Amino acid sequence: MFIFRISSLFSIVLLVGGFCLAETPAKIESFLESHCIDCHQAGSAEGGLDLNTLSRDVADSQQAQRWERVMDRVVAGEMPPAEAGDLSEDERSSFAGHIDEWIRTRQMARYASTGRVAGRQLTHLQLERSLHDLLGIDIPLASTMPDEPRTEGFTSIARGQSMSHFQLEQHLSVVDLALDEAFRRALSPSDGWSKRLEAEAIVRNNPKRRCREPEMIKGQAVVWSGTVTFYGRVPATEAKQSGWYRFKLRASALNKPKEHGVWCTVLRGRCVSSAPLLTWVDAFEANNQAKDVEFVTWMDEGDMLEIRPADVTLKKARFDGGQIGTGEGAPQNVPGVGIDWIEMERFYPSGDDDKVRRFLFGKLDVRPAKKLDQSVVRFDDPKAEIAGLMNLFATGVSTTCCRRRSDAVCRDGAHCPRRVERSDFRVTNRISGDPLFASLYVFPGITRSVGRSRDRGAIELLLAKHDAR
Repeated sequence: MFIFRISSLFSIVLLVGGFCLAETPAKIESFLESHCIDCHQAGSAEGGLDLNTLSRDVADSQQAQRWERVMDRVVAGEMPPAEAGDLSEDERSSFAGHIDEWIRTRQMARYASTGRVAGRQLTHLQLERSLHDLLGIDIPLASTMPDEPRTEGFTSIARGQSMSHFQLEQHLSVVDLALDEAFRRALSPSDGWSKRLEAEAIVRNNPKRRCREPEMIKGQAVVWSGTVTFYGRVPATEAKQSGWYRFKLRASALNKPKEHGVWCTVLRGRCVSSAPLLTWVDAFEANNQAKDVEFVTWMDEGDMLEIRPADVTLKKARFDGGQIGTGEGAPQNVPGVGIDWIEMERFYPSGDDDKVRRFLFGKLDVRPAKKLDQSVVRFDDPKAEIAGLMNLFATGVSTTCCRRRSDAVCRDGAHCPRRVERSDFRVTNRISGDPLFASLYVFPGITRSVGRSRDRGAIELLLAKHDAR
């Protein structure tokens, strides 16, 4: 939140107003009066150009461009017209020089006062990356926001950016989402895991059932070149929770063409007719010699992989009824891909949970728990340590609570006059139990918190043994 003093705001209005009401240099006005005004004023203005009402605020780039067009027409000899009298090259050059100096002087004055680049909001991607860098998280955020307006093809031009109450709410929701993720990771045990799927776990469960999963052939999970939607889906790779996943698989080609290998695609999605859209993950070329392929992708809860030959130049097998039976593809002598195994790992590409804890709680003792409202952050000196964390979070520089304190740790131990007994804090939402970020105000014997939660629930700090000495 930005707070402007009335006096400062008033000064800004006067400053901008001063530019808007600035007069045109006398030499420019004299030239216009002598050669231009007769044809370019009021209702008789030719070409729709009324020089009497044309804004003189050339500190505004759009207005400056209009005056530059006037200057260009004069310099090129297009204006004034021949019947209005000839102008010498010196007169035209002198007029252009006055216009150039006028625009440059006004714009440099504004740049000196307000800066060359106008203040603008972060783009969706910049907001996402800023929150990632600030909190140590890595979940996609930009994709949860509506499309951004573009100015000349760019989303980062200040004059084309808008901020309605709806868009502001979207920004706050994204920040809430980022904070929820950060506190979830900081206050709960690590949920990373990995597993290895052998061919038996990749193929269809019932060999007699016609379906779209791979079939088992000579110890490999095989998918043939075909056109059936979702053919090659692997339910064993379904994500039980949204997150980043690293995959590694070993594959080789079957019936490889002479000219090249069997190009395959890896897509992700729910792979069902009610959710038909799939997202690109990767592609690889399978050859007679088995090769290992590794890729990383974000997966929403319920997504699974689809791995299949996808080269449009390959011969395609024909399958009746939109399903594939075991043994139906091999007799058609089409290319295919055989998968030996797939390794699947749930991980965090930006760093582990300890990194997130350091970002949020510094060197404090954090005791995660499966239930977030049971997690504990232990403080020696709540007031000083929370103040230091808040300052560190905002500026990246830790503060001291008195001259004898550094990094919120008392150098003189129990002799610090602001020391309190060891306390246990739990920051929770009374309604949902989720951890929340808040601005904290701690006083001897009483604690209050002010913040914002996604469901507008109350924010609570539970404090034990908070006795100031």
